[in-house]
Amino acid sequence: MHSTTLKYDLDELTITLPDSQYVQTIMPHPHQIAIISKVELDSFVLQNLLIQKQKSLNNITVGIVVNDRTRPVPYSNLLPPMLNLLLKNGIPMENICFFIANGTHVPDSVDKLSYIPQEILKSFQFANHDCDERENLRYLGLTQIGTPVWLNAAFLDCDIKIAVNNIEPHHFAGYSGAAKSVSIGLAARETITYNHQFLTHPHATACEFYLNPIRQDVEEIGKMSELDLCLSCVMDEQKNIVSVHFGSPDSVIQSAIKIVNKLYAVEISSEDQFDLVIASAGGFPKDINLYQAQKALTNAARITKTGGKVLLMAACREGTGSTGYENYISKMKNPQAVMDDFSKQAFVIGPHKALQFAIIQQRVHVALYSKMYPDLVRKLLIEPVEKIENWIKLACQTHLNPRIAILPNAVVTIPILKWEDK
Repeated sequence: MHSTTLKYDLDELTITLPDSQYVQTIMPHPHQIAIISKVELDSFVLQNLLIQKQKSLNNITVGIVVNDRTRPVPYSNLLPPMLNLLLKNGIPMENICFFIANGTHVPDSVDKLSYIPQEILKSFQFANHDCDERENLRYLGLTQIGTPVWLNAAFLDCDIKIAVNNIEPHHFAGYSGAAKSVSIGLAARETITYNHQFLTHPHATACEFYLNPIRQDVEEIGKMSELDLCLSCVMDEQKNIVSVHFGSPDSVIQSAIKIVNKLYAVEISSEDQFDLVIASAGGFPKDINLYQAQKALTNAARITKTGGKVLLMAACREGTGSTGYENYISKMKNPQAVMDDFSKQAFVIGPHKALQFAIIQQRVHVALYSKMYPDLVRKLLIEPVEKIENWIKLACQTHLNPRIAILPNAVVTIPILKWEDK
């Protein structure tokens, strides 16, 4: 028997597959990039910016945007050198405020931000962004594709604006990180909804930057916000930092995506698609809820034959992660009903997750191994799986001599079909 170990929540699960079947494990490329144990920043970048501001250091305010807990950013490595740089250059501690980029996610109370070093939590101001608090948002105008830009007003009022995050593949925005923490993370629901409606665009895919309407919109919103600096890192699949990028938002994203592509884009021949794909979201926090884990399904489906099956392994310790999605999908009879409904109504964040699933389910069958109740999974129009080996056995009976692929870290393993122009 062929066995493989996959991440699931905070644990690992070992699954076995028949030796008689063709099995291929698809992972990010091995690399020779050195791991960075200590983050060091170029003081010239900040000093040059301070000169441009032409303002007394004692009066300069700094806003630092950080992601919420659904993003695996190594803030214990990134924030101390960033803060040391600010303080050493004369910025008073009380003039620095952190903004939590929640986007449309439900905000956590500040005392639950365990991913932020406790010393920093106790010493600095933290503000939780709420996309529905219109009184705390400011309108900046329309982007070229028509997105109405409303952003966190308190952040916009800061003299120096910095985003600290990680950059990795994103299933429809091309890449996460850099300006996205502001453009989406600190935006109004109306802004996010309009931007995300382009997720069905053919170029709204992982590792697509220049032709991706969502990512280009993100870049434009970042410019409208007058975001000054980004401190972004790229991590390997073991979550080691392999590169650090500090500077203007444009320079950071441009330099980082070259490394991201090298690490995570995997070329697959269009003739070598698979009948069965077993995809782990990559463990916590990527599988914290189904809303986040769906990104793994998008990548897995790209290499699945029409009529094939995908088994998504995601613990979903916090359930679906979206009551809007849950309430919407419970009213639908099948994926086609979702497709039909969205063709008639305005795009809505939350329910849009049902659309993402439905688009995939038009081509492939989707099953889920999780900690959610099976009845809830069925209401989501997804097949619940209780025993993985049993599901594999039945799937192999359905498909004669199936080609099987395993994606141990499917959220950031980006299969690029050779027929695609990349």
